[in-house]
Amino acid sequence: MGKYPGWPGGGSATGCMPPKAGEVLELDMEGVWREMEKLVKENLVKDIGICNFTLTKLNKLLNIAQIKPS
Repeated sequence: MGKYPGWPGGGSATGCMPPKAGEVLELDMEGVWREMEKLVKENLVKDIGICNFTLTKLNKLLNIAQIKPS
């Protein structure tokens, strides 16, 4: 588990608060999404989705996603 459980890629030590500026490096969105798509293709999960994405990040994801997010 990462430094901050409860937050993908990081967060507070309690897992309740988002990371502070500079605590988390940029997430490899394409790599993470490809791995989640594999889970769907292997029938390990039925659906994948997102939340709290900016329009910029959503558009970036939509350009690379083979499976569109819920």
